[in-house]
Amino acid sequence: LNGRKLGQLHTMEQHLVHVLPVPPGTLRDGENTLTITPPAGVDDVIVGEIKLDMRPVNEALGLATIDVHVTDADSSAGVPCRITIVDKLGALAPIYASPEQQLAVRPGVAYTRDGRATLGVQPGEYTVYATRGFEYGIDRQELSIEEGQSRQVGMKIRREVPTPGLVSCDTHIH
Repeated sequence: LNGRKLGQLHTMEQHLVHVLPVPPGTLRDGENTLTITPPAGVDDVIVGEIKLDMRPVNEALGLATIDVHVTDADSSAGVPCRITIVDKLGALAPIYASPEQQLAVRPGVAYTRDGRATLGVQPGEYTVYATRGFEYGIDRQELSIEEGQSRQVGMKIRREVPTPGLVSCDTHIH
């Protein structure tokens, strides 16, 4: 923006809404220029609607809160898992997680070690998914959330592919 690098777009084909903070002093009075360039060797970049929100990211994405608790369907214990949130169009939604939660977070996805995550979102309609790799099933819930609301989302997943004596991993985590 105006010759200053704001960040990097995610190189993925899934539709997502991406948030980049704009440092103070980057915007000028009058005309501003936003330049989006692909990485070397790539010539495809798809960009949709662009919005400018003057609030810090944690405030802009903290207008509503989804408090997710994922448990094992058999033991009711919290489980390490991946929580995915998509908007009503199926795009990965921008989410905010406070650093003290110790979650791994990327657009629309939070990885939690105990099945708990409190995620800030913008008001809207969402589908929340929970899973734990190919051994486990998936749970999903649809919800609508308004500004100032906090929604509790309880989800249950179950091991469906028994693998005793084998090592398991989610082979797409980088």
